[in-house]
Amino acid sequence: MAFEVKKMGKLADMLEERAYDWVFQDVQETYGVDSLEDLTEDMIEEMQDYLNGEEWIEGYVVMVLQTIIDGWEGESQDG
Repeated sequence: MAFEVKKMGKLADMLEERAYDWVFQDVQETYGVDSLEDLTEDMIEEMQDYLNGEEWIEGYVVMVLQTIIDGWEGESQDG
């Protein structure tokens, strides 16, 4: 029998969820917000500047911050 890592999709989902919770906790603490809807354009721009200005950011952090930014932009265009 050949070696195989099972349920990689489930692992990826768990890691992404954990990363989102971890990063969003820093967003909440930094900006004093409870939800995505509470973020302002200035806060989003600061997160974008962080993404663009740092030499290296862990891949999961990049993914989560981009998800937050994209989600906020989607919400602000809908509202």
